[in-house]
Amino acid sequence: MTKPLSLIALGAALTLATPALAQVKLVSSTPAANKTAAKPMAVSLTFSDKIAPNASGLDIVMLTMAGMKDHPPMKVTGFTVSVSADGKTLIAKLPRPLPVGTYLVTWRALSADSKASEGKINFAVK
Repeated sequence: MTKPLSLIALGAALTLATPALAQVKLVSSTPAANKTAAKPMAVSLTFSDKIAPNASGLDIVMLTMAGMKDHPPMKVTGFTVSVSADGKTLIAKLPRPLPVGTYLVTWRALSADSKASEGKINFAVK
Protein backbone atom coordinates (compact mmCIF):
# COMPACT_ATOMS: atom_id res chain seq x y z
CA MET A 1 0.00 0.00 0.00
CA THR A 2 2.92 2.40 0.50
CA LYS A 3 4.07 2.00 -3.11
CA PRO A 4 0.90 3.49 -4.69
CA LEU A 5 0.96 6.34 -2.18
CA SER A 6 4.62 7.01 -2.96
CA LEU A 7 3.87 7.15 -6.67
CA ILE A 8 0.97 9.54 -6.07
CA ALA A 9 3.17 11.76 -3.91
CA LEU A 10 5.93 11.71 -6.53
CA GLY A 11 3.43 12.60 -9.28
CA ALA A 12 2.04 15.47 -7.23
CA ALA A 13 5.53 16.80 -6.50
CA LEU A 14 6.49 16.72 -10.18
CA THR A 15 3.26 18.46 -11.15
CA LEU A 16 3.86 21.25 -8.64
CA ALA A 17 7.49 21.65 -9.67
CA THR A 18 6.71 21.98 -13.38
CA PRO A 19 6.42 25.58 -14.58
CA ALA A 20 3.10 26.49 -16.14
CA LEU A 21 3.27 26.57 -19.91
CA ALA A 22 0.53 28.71 -21.31
CA GLN A 23 -0.30 30.72 -24.37
CA VAL A 24 -0.49 34.45 -23.96
CA LYS A 25 -3.98 35.90 -24.18
CA LEU A 26 -5.02 39.24 -25.57
CA VAL A 27 -6.13 41.36 -22.60
CA SER A 28 -6.95 44.66 -24.33
CA SER A 29 -6.43 46.67 -27.47
CA THR A 30 -6.35 50.30 -28.55
CA PRO A 31 -8.50 50.98 -30.50
CA ALA A 32 -10.76 48.66 -28.52
CA ALA A 33 -12.15 45.60 -30.29
CA ASN A 34 -15.53 46.16 -31.95
CA LYS A 35 -15.49 49.88 -31.08
CA THR A 36 -15.05 53.12 -33.02
CA ALA A 37 -12.01 55.36 -32.68
CA ALA A 38 -11.15 58.83 -33.99
CA LYS A 39 -8.19 58.68 -36.40
CA PRO A 40 -5.74 56.55 -34.38
CA MET A 41 -1.99 57.00 -34.89
CA ALA A 42 -1.20 53.61 -33.37
CA VAL A 43 -2.67 50.18 -32.74
CA SER A 44 -1.64 48.48 -29.51
CA LEU A 45 -2.35 44.98 -28.23
CA THR A 46 -1.73 44.15 -24.58
CA PHE A 47 -1.21 40.52 -23.59
CA SER A 48 -1.47 38.53 -20.37
CA ASP A 49 2.27 37.86 -20.25
CA LYS A 50 5.53 38.92 -21.88
CA ILE A 51 5.87 38.19 -25.58
CA ALA A 52 8.93 37.46 -27.71
CA PRO A 53 9.55 40.67 -29.69
CA ASN A 54 11.17 39.02 -32.73
CA ALA A 55 8.46 36.35 -33.10
CA SER A 56 5.36 38.49 -32.53
CA GLY A 57 3.63 40.84 -34.93
CA LEU A 58 0.44 42.09 -36.50
CA ASP A 59 -1.17 42.94 -39.81
CA ILE A 60 -3.76 45.67 -40.37
CA VAL A 61 -6.27 45.45 -43.22
CA MET A 62 -8.77 48.14 -44.18
CA LEU A 63 -12.01 46.28 -44.91
CA THR A 64 -14.28 49.17 -45.94
CA MET A 65 -13.72 52.79 -46.85
CA ALA A 66 -16.23 55.62 -46.54
CA GLY A 67 -17.76 56.57 -49.88
CA MET A 68 -16.51 53.45 -51.66
CA LYS A 69 -19.20 50.78 -51.72
CA ASP A 70 -17.16 48.03 -53.40
CA HIS A 71 -13.78 48.80 -51.85
CA PRO A 72 -11.65 45.61 -51.75
CA PRO A 73 -9.72 44.84 -48.53
CA MET A 74 -6.46 46.78 -48.50
CA LYS A 75 -3.42 45.95 -46.38
CA VAL A 76 -2.13 48.90 -44.36
CA THR A 77 1.65 49.33 -44.72
CA GLY A 78 4.36 51.71 -43.55
CA PHE A 79 3.96 51.22 -39.81
CA THR A 80 6.66 50.20 -37.35
CA VAL A 81 6.11 47.54 -34.69
CA SER A 82 7.70 47.53 -31.25
CA VAL A 83 7.14 45.94 -27.84
CA SER A 84 6.61 48.01 -24.68
CA ALA A 85 9.22 48.17 -21.92
CA ASP A 86 7.28 45.64 -19.79
CA GLY A 87 7.24 43.20 -22.73
CA LYS A 88 3.46 42.75 -22.74
CA THR A 89 2.25 45.24 -25.36
CA LEU A 90 2.73 45.07 -29.12
CA ILE A 91 2.58 48.57 -30.65
CA ALA A 92 2.15 49.46 -34.32
CA LYS A 93 3.01 53.16 -34.86
CA LEU A 94 1.38 54.50 -37.99
CA PRO A 95 2.98 57.18 -40.20
CA ARG A 96 -0.39 59.00 -40.40
CA PRO A 97 -3.85 58.59 -38.86
CA LEU A 98 -5.96 55.75 -40.19
CA PRO A 99 -8.68 57.06 -42.51
CA VAL A 100 -12.39 56.56 -41.93
CA GLY A 101 -13.33 52.91 -42.46
CA THR A 102 -13.42 49.51 -40.80
CA TYR A 103 -10.31 47.50 -39.98
CA LEU A 104 -9.20 43.98 -39.19
CA VAL A 105 -6.05 43.39 -37.12
CA THR A 106 -4.63 39.88 -37.16
CA TRP A 107 -1.93 39.20 -34.59
CA ARG A 108 0.51 36.50 -33.61
CA ALA A 109 2.42 36.37 -30.36
CA LEU A 110 4.97 34.00 -28.94
CA SER A 111 5.15 33.72 -25.16
CA ALA A 112 8.42 33.66 -23.25
CA ASP A 113 8.06 29.86 -22.95
CA SER A 114 7.60 29.55 -26.76
CA LYS A 115 3.84 28.96 -26.87
CA ALA A 116 2.29 30.53 -29.98
CA SER A 117 -1.02 32.40 -29.94
CA GLU A 118 -2.91 34.21 -32.65
CA GLY A 119 -6.14 36.08 -33.06
CA LYS A 120 -7.90 39.02 -34.61
CA ILE A 121 -9.87 42.10 -33.67
CA ASN A 122 -12.06 44.49 -35.64
CA PHE A 123 -12.58 48.20 -35.10
CA ALA A 124 -13.87 51.23 -36.98
CA VAL A 125 -12.49 54.73 -37.51
CA LYS A 126 -14.85 57.70 -37.70
